Amino acid sequence: MTFPPTLFPYLAQTGAQSIAGLTALAISPDERAEHAAVLRQILTEQNGYLSREQSSAYYPAELLEYALYHPEHYQAYTISVLILLQTAVFQKQLSPDLDMATERYWKEVRDTRCPTRCSRRWMRRFAMWRGCSGGLNNHLSGCLWLWHAPSK
Repeated sequence: MTFPPTLFPYLAQTGAQSIAGLTALAISPDERAEHAAVLRQILTEQNGYLSREQSSAYYPAELLEYALYHPEHYQAYTISVLILLQTAVFQKQLSPDLDMATERYWKEVRDTRCPTRCSRRWMRRFAMWRGCSGGLNNHLSGCLWLWHAPSK
């Protein structure tokens, strides 16, 4: 399968260098080598995209999902989000893991009462993110609402 160029220069610049950081999050140290091999393939041969099979395979989907729940490991978290996001754009389908991360983000924004300017900026980014994946029927109305909605 041929993959398009990466959508995010960050993946091309630091993706392969971040494999150790991502695999350090592996639940079992015995699985790190397998995760590393698959991630190396994704980041160097597939331009940071998951194939359809890899999107649901234990290696690397489990590790990418785990990284989504640990934003304190910012580089692993960022690489995971970018891989899943550009794969969603390419496959025109939002992964359930990315959708759950988005819902968790929305809750955190509402709970922390981020200043209006900050929350609107991030809400716009997530609205565009959800809209570009093609997986939701009402992105446009949701995006328009977010552009004009008052932040709480």
